[in-house]
Amino acid sequence: MGRAIIHDLPLEYPDYIVKETWLPNTTMRNIERLRAEIRLLEEEYGPEKIVWASDYSWILIKDWKLPPGYNTTHINVLVIVPDKYGYGPFYQDFFVPSELRIKRNGNWATLPHYFGEYPYKNRLDSALVSELERNGWSYVCLHPERPIASDNIVTYLTQVYTFLSDPFRAWER
Repeated sequence: MGRAIIHDLPLEYPDYIVKETWLPNTTMRNIERLRAEIRLLEEEYGPEKIVWASDYSWILIKDWKLPPGYNTTHINVLVIVPDKYGYGPFYQDFFVPSELRIKRNGNWATLPHYFGEYPYKNRLDSALVSELERNGWSYVCLHPERPIASDNIVTYLTQVYTFLSDPFRAWER
């Protein structure tokens, strides 16, 4: 277990969550916007459920409530903050526990857009992806169709929830 200082309190986390060596350079992220979004998350879910990288490259929401129909009611969700966030790119990458399944036609199924291994090259730091995969996380792809400037991580999580409510629907691109 590693230790992180979050909200000036030392907290215990698995080493792969707080390890700084695999975090990408984020000097181009809008840090003030991210701080405001983290405050929104804390208001929405409680400060004890929100953890983030010191360079703001990812945000973890602990004990996030799933829609009905899954093999569990709550999961941890790790949202990747894209490079240059706040200046154009929007959230589109998140990770969930590998064992997440949804009931479909009487059987447990994996989600569409759900990958046991990260499918893209050079979009995310490969060491981060490898570390997450080794520790039981799987990638889910959800690109907002038309993000607008007022969108934020809370609205993205609302879109994630909507997608997870009916993941086999023919979503428009």
